[in-house]
Amino acid sequence: MNEMLQDFEQYLKNKYYSQNTVKTYLANFKKFLVDMHIINVEQLNNEIFFAYRADLQNKKLKGQTINTKFEAIRSFLKFLYNSKNIVAPACEVKQARLRIRLPEIKIRIYDRFYKKELSINEIKRVLRTINKDPNKFYRLRNTILIQLLASTGLRISEALQINIDAAITGRVEVVGKRNKIRTVLIPATVVKVCREFRKHRKELYLKNQKLFIDLQDNVIKSQTCGKMLKKYGVSAKVKLQKLFLHNLRHFYTIDCINQGMDLNTIAQNLGIEDMEVLKIYQSRNLKHLQEQTNKKGRRLLV
Repeated sequence: MNEMLQDFEQYLKNKYYSQNTVKTYLANFKKFLVDMHIINVEQLNNEIFFAYRADLQNKKLKGQTINTKFEAIRSFLKFLYNSKNIVAPACEVKQARLRIRLPEIKIRIYDRFYKKELSINEIKRVLRTINKDPNKFYRLRNTILIQLLASTGLRISEALQINIDAAITGRVEVVGKRNKIRTVLIPATVVKVCREFRKHRKELYLKNQKLFIDLQDNVIKSQTCGKMLKKYGVSAKVKLQKLFLHNLRHFYTIDCINQGMDLNTIAQNLGIEDMEVLKIYQSRNLKHLQEQTNKKGRRLLV
């Protein structure tokens, strides 16, 4: 199994999974092997998988967490078939296609962040708080970060790739999930602040070409950006549960849907392939509309 695990890791890397995804899949699959005492491929049957799901449910793990663990197992079973020509007992081949039977937990994904979305007013409050920062460097850099993520839907990992000279052109290329490259357009309002930021950086003799750096001329980390959002957000009296960077991506998506933008265009801008994700946002919007309709109906009660 150890040799197979090494090959499995390389298989995931060849599929262009991110480093974090590869690490998570390997850790989850190794934990499965240990917990269920798996020593050979012949043990990978439906009985063991259902027993594993029951064990995870008894540990009170969330449905999303359980499904993530089974995604790692699913990837290993695909690896066995595609790289080793091995069909595990839980699988079957029909018309040259591998069919995998794994248990899963049905969950309503949109409930996870429902009513935790940032509003335009809350983002503006955060930006006003940033504008009160006495340090010009931090004031400009952090303004750019919040405006960029909220107006483009970029992931923080993608935003940290950007060079300042490229940002000033208003058009950048970023590498997203599965190493896929896409072009992102930056609003003129953000470009204007980038120009001012570049000028100020030259005054401070900072030479790093990345857009998001610190005063020591080093690229900042995503954790630093997250702490920054929480710091200014709390000062702006925004609920702490809303203050995570990915929520700016949610804001962008919901805003685009509310404006009637085509789902295919939104998916292209976000760099995602699964249209079901966007339908989740639509479901949230419909749920909100239903609540508003119910309120109007209650006003007519006599």
